[in-house]
Amino acid sequence: GMIQYLPDPLGENGPGVLETLAALPEHIVINKISLTDAPDAWTAQHHVSSVIPYRLFNRDKFLAYFAARGYQMEDRWVVHEIQVDIPFHPERALPQLEGLYLRRLTQG
Repeated sequence: GMIQYLPDPLGENGPGVLETLAALPEHIVINKISLTDAPDAWTAQHHVSSVIPYRLFNRDKFLAYFAARGYQMEDRWVVHEIQVDIPFHPERALPQLEGLYLRRLTQG
């Protein structure tokens, strides 16, 4: 549940999270990810005594990053215990987070 806190995990302005690895893993499990059908957006998450930048990912764009590197979604689940409330933009709120299991189909 940390990828939404990274500044550029999909490599829009430099290397993405997979480009920083020496070798691509065969399996990827991502849990507690904020996926939406709306465009990407940044918001702020209140955490105890601080505020942390928090990213909402467009689902298709997020999955396309991994698909372009040879990954296929094998499983997906809903994390009902966690919601994302955005006080001044309730239309962007998420009723739950998601989890994904991706498997690499190609080598190279």
